[in-house]
Amino acid sequence: MRPAYVLGCGLTVGTVGLGAMALAVHMHSLILIIVGNVVFSIGMAPCTTIIADLIVSAAPQEQSGAASALSEMASELGGALGIALLGSLVTFIYRQALGASTPPMVHGEALEHALRGIGSAVSSAQDDGGSALVSAAQGAYTVAAQVAFGASACIFLVAGAAALVMFRTFKPHG
Repeated sequence: MRPAYVLGCGLTVGTVGLGAMALAVHMHSLILIIVGNVVFSIGMAPCTTIIADLIVSAAPQEQSGAASALSEMASELGGALGIALLGSLVTFIYRQALGASTPPMVHGEALEHALRGIGSAVSSAQDDGGSALVSAAQGAYTVAAQVAFGASACIFLVAGAAALVMFRTFKPHG
């Protein structure tokens, strides 16, 4: 198979997995999260392999080790940056959604703790309005996670289309 098809199909399958995880968050379904993660992993496995092969095969044989190291470093850096950006997006959306849906009886230090994250919201639930605060925090986190999975699915869909266009005429060596 041509790299364009492997990448396009793999990223599309990954998109389906991310979409399933977005739906799972909405439905509060652990099994659907697991299924979505498995589908995502199945889609990404051939992509990871073909990208590493394309990078290493493009380098001269005497520099294949350096090319492999560069490929691995770029993969790790890309993963770390993606996690950081999506984590920042989730935090921003969580805080905005919680701020908009905070029960009126919650204020001051309890609200400040809850805005730090869902774990802090649950730990501060012992104060007045605690159950309402936890419910609002869970709703805010659900919205934030759905947006993150949805944004990831959109990015993967665009990347799949880009791979099909960019590599459509590419023929691998050997």
